[in-house]
Amino acid sequence: MRSVGTNWSLDLLDVFSSTPEVNEVYGSPNENIFGNGRPSFILGKISREGMKEYVKKLHDIGKIFNGRSRPSGFRSMT
Repeated sequence: MRSVGTNWSLDLLDVFSSTPEVNEVYGSPNENIFGNGRPSFILGKISREGMKEYVKKLHDIGKIFNGRSRPSGFRSMT
């Protein structure tokens, strides 16, 4: 099983859905006071509401979301 990062692109949902080896997706907001270990230019910009919708769609296709470097309150989305 594999864990892969997301840039919040909706196109990736189709890739994740058709790749059974991927069981977990991780990501964090572009702007995060704690940092996230990934260059911000590849993360993609997404609103808090957009993140919630993305995580729900991941769950709908049977994938786990791991929110690394979660900002306050982000834990409740996973």
